[in-house]
Amino acid sequence: MPLQVAFLWHMHQPYYVDPVRGAALMPWVRLHATKGYLDMIWLADQCPAFHCTFNLTPVLLKQIQQLANDEVRDVWHELAEPAPEALTPAQKASILEHFFKANWDNMIKPFPRYWALLQKRGLNAAKSTPPPVSPTRSSAICRCGSTSHGSATPPSGCILRSRS
Repeated sequence: MPLQVAFLWHMHQPYYVDPVRGAALMPWVRLHATKGYLDMIWLADQCPAFHCTFNLTPVLLKQIQQLANDEVRDVWHELAEPAPEALTPAQKASILEHFFKANWDNMIKPFPRYWALLQKRGLNAAKSTPPPVSPTRSSAICRCGSTSHGSATPPSGCILRSRS
């Protein structure tokens, strides 16, 4: 009798959104959604004879929708957006502290430039709290990077989102 096997991938994340500040305090939902989760589904799609089940939890789907619809801010992504010369000293310190919080062997060392940056930063940097988040949203910035739309309706294809 042949062995029957069921492949089930259970994809989940805790709820990282701080509802008072309207911000995702950790980057894992966005990072896993754009890399691990999407990659697995794409790979399964490449092999139609391979049958499997992906279980995405409601709390994960809620956060993906909130991020996609700009209903919450992603403070980690906001730190990564500005040009390096535009970063404040506090933003630079936050990036140096937080942007290496990954498995170094699997996620940093395979990328020579990322590994070099970690070594330059130092391997024994202090660890503390997540990056600071202001409680309100202020200036409007378009996904295209423009701040020139002001309060006017953005051009077709541009979706304004708010950012501190």
